[in-house]
Amino acid sequence: MNRFEAAPATRLLSTEDGALIVDLQTDLYYSLNRTGLETWNVLSVGGTVKQAAGALARSFGVPIDRALALVEGFVDSALSASLLVARGDD
Repeated sequence: MNRFEAAPATRLLSTEDGALIVDLQTDLYYSLNRTGLETWNVLSVGGTVKQAAGALARSFGVPIDRALALVEGFVDSALSASLLVARGDD
């Protein structure tokens, strides 16, 4: 089961509606809504897709299969933007 963590050059800035992730290497920033922030909070500190989906399901009343699909899409985007890095299997 892959675990993830925030890339070293990322910083999280909270906003009223979620957060911004700033990539210090590219000077790009990415906005997160509340569900994106919940997902980031789990994944950026070593969480798994299943753990993040569980957090979404609990916090927002999302069915687990929908939450898994949302988190998988988030991971794909965050990895391609180099915001998250995979820690490997535990």
